[in-house]
Order: sequence, then C-alpha cells, then structure tokens
Amino acid sequence: GSLYRNGPGKYELGEKSYFHLFDGLACVHKYAIKDGRVTYYNKLLDTLIFKRAIAENRLYPVFGTADVCSNVFGRLKSMYVRSDLLDNVNVNVVPYADQHLYALTETNMMCRLDPNDLSVLEKINITDAIPSARSTIAHPHVDRDGSWITMGMNLSDKKAPRYEFIRYRGGKEALTAENATKNAELICSLGSSNPGALSYFHSFGLTDNYIVFIEQSMLFSLKDYLLAMLKNQPFSAALIKKEKMPARIHLIEKRTGKIVDKKFITDPFIIFHHINAYETTDDNNKSIVIDLCTYDPHHFDINALSYEGFVSEKTLNQLPLKAMASRVVVPLGEGTSSKDTYCKLNRMHNVSFELPTINYDRFNGRKYKYTYAVNMHSSPLSIVKLNMDDPMDYKERKYADGDGAKELPSEPVFVERPGASSEDDGVLLVMVLADQNDFLSVLDAKTLEEIGRAELPAEARGSFTFHGFFFSGREFYL
Repeated sequence: GSLYRNGPGKYELGEKSYFHLFDGLACVHKYAIKDGRVTYYNKLLDTLIFKRAIAENRLYPVFGTADVCSNVFGRLKSMYVRSDLLDNVNVNVVPYADQHLYALTETNMMCRLDPNDLSVLEKINITDAIPSARSTIAHPHVDRDGSWITMGMNLSDKKAPRYEFIRYRGGKEALTAENATKNAELICSLGSSNPGALSYFHSFGLTDNYIVFIEQSMLFSLKDYLLAMLKNQPFSAALIKKEKMPARIHLIEKRTGKIVDKKFITDPFIIFHHINAYETTDDNNKSIVIDLCTYDPHHFDINALSYEGFVSEKTLNQLPLKAMASRVVVPLGEGTSSKDTYCKLNRMHNVSFELPTINYDRFNGRKYKYTYAVNMHSSPLSIVKLNMDDPMDYKERKYADGDGAKELPSEPVFVERPGASSEDDGVLLVMVLADQNDFLSVLDAKTLEEIGRAELPAEARGSFTFHGFFFSGREFYL
C-alpha cells in the first residue's frame, strides 16, 4: 500500500522566511510499498497561495506570519469576504470513501488530490456546502460507515460565535459523490461559552454515540483578531491564554445532533490533539473516558513554535512546548444543566507525548489499551508507546545515529497485521528526517524494535510533516 503524509515543505522565499512552524507551504509525501520495495514521491502543492507567493516573492499571511505587503483595507475586507487564497492545506491528508484523497488545514479551503501523482485536482471552499461554516479542521473523524465528522467556526451569529459540527455522509452516497462536500449536512450548532470568542480547536473526540468537544483554556478572540488586522499581525496574535479558566466539556449525540444538557468542567489545559474517547459502564454507572495530549497553560507559548527555533533545536527541553498524555472521566449519570460538575484531569505519564496515534480502524471511539506518539521535547527524539491501562508500562524507541547526527521522527502511523491477534499486532511507519539520509522506519508495534528501513538516496530530501495515513486499497495504489 501507500503511506501519505502532509506538512509544511517550503518556508523560505529568497531572503524571506515564514516565522511559525505551522506556516510553510504545503508539501505532500508518498511512500509506495510493494514486493519489499519502497518508492518515494513528494510534491509542493500547486495551490493559489503557492503560485502567488512564488510569482510575487511574497509571504502571504498564514497562521503565525503577517503579510508585510498588505494594506489595512484589504486585511479588513478579508474578515468578511471569503478568500480562496487560504488554501495552504499543509496539516493533514485524509481519504474519503476510499475514492478521494484530501489535503486539509484549518481555513475554509481543502484540496482534492490525485493519489498517484499528488497533483491538485480540485480546490473546494467548504462554505459552498455549509454556508454558516467559516472554517474546517484538519482532523475529521472517519466513522464506521465511512462518513467524515468534522467541525468549523460560525462567526455570522450576532449573539455569539458558534461551533458547527458537520457530517460528510459515507456509505453508497460517498461512492458516487463528486467530492466529499456534496454529501455535507449540519449535525449541530453549539454556541460558544465565551462571549466575543471561540475556544481554539484543532481536534475533538468521538465515541460510538457521542461527539466530545472541549472548550480549552486558549481562546480565539474576535476583538484581538480585529486589532491584529489593524496592526498587521498574524492570526496567532488573536489566540489568548486564560490560564485559570477551566476547560469545558460538551457532549453531542452523534446521530441526532442533540446537545447533552449537562455542564462538565475540568482543570485548565491547552490542547491540539485528542488521543481517543470511549464509553464505559462500571456498576451500572456510565462514563466517557477522554484521553488527550495536554499542555500546561501556565507555560505554553504558541509563538515558541517558531520555524527557526525548531530547526536550531532551541525548542528542546522547553516547558512551553511539553505535551503529556492526560485522561479525564466524565460521569454521564451525574451533572445538571444548571451547575458545573468537576471532572479531574489526570496526567498519565510525565514523558513528552504529542502527535498521537492508535489502532484507529478498530479502536477509535472504543475501549483500547495502547497509544503511540512522538517525544519532541528532549533529545534524542523518540517514538513512545503508552499502556493506558498501566501508564508506567511504557516503551521508547530513540532516534540517533550514534555519531551526533540528528534524526527527526514523524508521527507514527499504525498498520495492523492481517489476521492480527491483539490490539498492538502490527507495525508503525515512521518518516525520519536525518542529517545523513532520510528514511522510512518500520517498527514492531509491540516492542518498538526496528524491523525494516528504507533509506532515501542522499539527493532525495523529505520535509517536516504533521499527519498522514496508510492506505492498502487498490484505488490509491500506484
């Protein structure tokens, strides 16, 4: 099959450089595996922002970099008029119905790609399908029937901004759809708990019956966004930490869109990635277990995630950038609509844990045991395996060549062995950037022992990636 990965591949234009790690121009990678051989491809996506940036030698605004060539009238206009220039889809690449391949980010745009040569086939503005949704996210859940469940922001409500939860229907409809948005429907619209602001959101949880959404301790402030536009500051300038503000947990019935009329809060934290969520029953008491990669809001600094700091390794061993696996349990039998029910946030282990993955196809939204992630906090960087039933039982595979040369492992992608007999019976695919030759590392998911490696020739270089997936189906196979 093929491993697809996506991330920012080009940061520099002449003497100019994007500031933030999230800002580089999108580059998709593919490792095609067949008969013991691996063929590697990558492609800078031919997006509108890419073409304009190259032609004009101009850094168009993205997450953490401002456009020094812009004017205040153009910036203010962009707040109200949708733009196809926000198509730097550099965060994730996801399949829909095993027919389509999409590159995603957190704006109003997504791109359908050719799974063979990685060219852009179609640029899609999601507001054409759901007019109230101003944005989407890069982490849709793929439900059991192949449907995507995703979300975005709604800034058109005069009373308060809202979160829009959206389903792109799977099943037979998906097989004949022109693109995923042709099967779009609104599941639910949830009002923000914070007047004039939305919680920053990058992902959410999904169980068999519920959408699990958490308003975290970092807000996207509309007032600060307006000020940022006036002062020519980037989007990240509108992200405001609320260190003492409890995180608020919302539950939505997945099939009906009904919001559970109970209030749950937990300790303050900042989050990019959910690990998993599932329902459990103990002595007839039903609960939802929510596992997360959390940052301490007292230390976290979004601007510490700079491209220069990442390349120079100045971000290593810095508390502002240390995520840890955490768990909160929500008792469904408790709680009321008028009073907050407190649910304690528990740190599972003090090891650095970010870009998590699980045996997604079989265990997403269900009780599970193992999760894997990257330690990007301390050198040498490593892949970590946690047993969530016994968090002190963890394994680590460090990446270093022994001669002081650096190696940077990607988010691990779990691939189950055909006929697997246990949850962790499979391999992890890890894209590794190295000072010498980049390589694809294949780890035994039980032991984290490296059982295979495909080295790229020295002239073939990869680039940093955030997310991806492995596809073993014929439609995507080259």
